[in-house]
Amino acid sequence: MPVAVPHATTPAARPDRRFTDRRRRSTPIFSRYTLFGGRRRGDRRNEGNSEQYVDRYPTGLAVALVVIGALCALDAVFTLLHLQRGGGEANPIMDALIRGAGARPFIVLKCVVTNAGLVVLCLHKNFRYVKPVIAALLLIYAGLFLYHLYLANAFPV
Repeated sequence: MPVAVPHATTPAARPDRRFTDRRRRSTPIFSRYTLFGGRRRGDRRNEGNSEQYVDRYPTGLAVALVVIGALCALDAVFTLLHLQRGGGEANPIMDALIRGAGARPFIVLKCVVTNAGLVVLCLHKNFRYVKPVIAALLLIYAGLFLYHLYLANAFPV
């Protein structure tokens, strides 16, 4: 006759467990699985609430974020090339940075700020407006890249 084991999640009730059940609390924004992968893609217990943190991210999201980061870096390089040909920077803050500090701080600041924002968007991927923002950033940077290609062909050296 099989022995019934009571369903409990406390260490005293379950001597085979060292800690309390990890599922009693929601996944935090940063956990040990944030950078190295984990198990949660979503919350099976509370499927009605989509605004939650997870520790697994889809491949498509990673591809989109890497493409945005690469297009940002290309935007910085093409901007510097455009400035060498006599063009101007449309963003007054970046224009002041380029004129005051030079090209290297401009590229570093532009890429660091953009990639920090992408990390925040990645961590909040399940929140209401994040996916449309990521899609909009992808379209904006792709359009900006095409505009830089147009400028390079329209005004050759």
